[in-house]
Amino acid sequence: MFTAITTIWEHIRENPEIRKRILFSLLILLAFKAGSWVMLPGVIIFDTWSFGTFGSVGNIFSGGGFELASVMALALSPYVSAIIVVSWFRRKLFHDTTDPVRREVMIQRLTTVLALAFAWLQSTAYLQYLQAVPGRVDPSLPESLWFVTGSLTLTAGTAFSIWLVHLNNQHGVGNGLTLLLDVGIALEFGKAVLNGLQSAKTPLFFVFELFFLLLATWLILTIAQSKRALWYKKTPRSKKKAIHLRLNYVKFLPLGFAPWLMFVPATLLQYLSGPNMDGTPLPFSDIYSWAYLGVFFVVIVAATVFQTAMSVDTRVFAQTIESEGGVLEGLKENESASEHIDALFFRMALLNGVLLAVVGVLPLILVRFGAHPALGAFIGGFSLYNLVDSLIDVRRDLESAGIPVPEHLKEPGF
Repeated sequence: MFTAITTIWEHIRENPEIRKRILFSLLILLAFKAGSWVMLPGVIIFDTWSFGTFGSVGNIFSGGGFELASVMALALSPYVSAIIVVSWFRRKLFHDTTDPVRREVMIQRLTTVLALAFAWLQSTAYLQYLQAVPGRVDPSLPESLWFVTGSLTLTAGTAFSIWLVHLNNQHGVGNGLTLLLDVGIALEFGKAVLNGLQSAKTPLFFVFELFFLLLATWLILTIAQSKRALWYKKTPRSKKKAIHLRLNYVKFLPLGFAPWLMFVPATLLQYLSGPNMDGTPLPFSDIYSWAYLGVFFVVIVAATVFQTAMSVDTRVFAQTIESEGGVLEGLKENESASEHIDALFFRMALLNGVLLAVVGVLPLILVRFGAHPALGAFIGGFSLYNLVDSLIDVRRDLESAGIPVPEHLKEPGF
């Protein structure tokens, strides 16, 4: 491992272009973090201010600016929401555009506009929450003026964050979105490890938690990098060719989307159970109960299959093979290439959903058995997947720049 790191470092030193890109990404991360320290106008600073668990989630999307009530309090949260919504309709958006690059630009513009609209809506709720806390907002400021300027400022913070994402994608290394999310994740992870160490029943239990952290990391690496070869031939005697299909085309989106979907069964069961007059726990009020974990598992699988179906047009792969006059291996009688690939993608999406569900449910199970909630949230789920995914993107950029990567870090097949 140390030899591999040394080799990579030597190649980076000898490659001025990749050095510039790495430095540019570091400056982007610094600018994003610096924005989280700029307070909203009219907000009074409190050292003990905290939103609890909700604040920790907000800090991930804002580099720590959510609990600081900074101009970057919302930052990337509306952008991620917009990406999830656009992914549902991606196959249908601008499908009449023949140029794939232009189509991607148009989708990106739509995502940005939608993100700014979400930012305006979320800013209203955020400012109302701040105002509801006594002594948090300067009472001498006109309420309507503070709301308008605050909403504009928070929306501008989201626009600035999106601009940083695009700048990094053009001139830096890795994926700009996942890298910026890593700023907040790294801050919260440090707190989580400290809380986990202090609250561990025994030192051995803390080691047990770290073991599952490594296990979840390995599982995420497997999900993010696995590919399957789709073999075909032009003639029975010609050499086989392959199209490599990724196991996961939706990255961490189901893990971010599924928790919000859990409000549906929770609300439905609460309605069916009637008013809570005797003080008994409401259905799904305990997110660590086996009932909640079981439904959450199913929801992640369903969200993964749905988002894969909406994001990937399997007909493109069949058209590519047919345009070359190829014939797929493994075709059944009276089965078309499009039907075969569609069925294959469904099985892959189902497998991907099950693996992502294990990653998403694992931290809740560990908390049920005594792990600290803050540390448990990082052992699996959205945060760890984003962190691992950003490192994979950086590795790919290094590979494309001609920097050798150790064999054990290559993408596996399945």
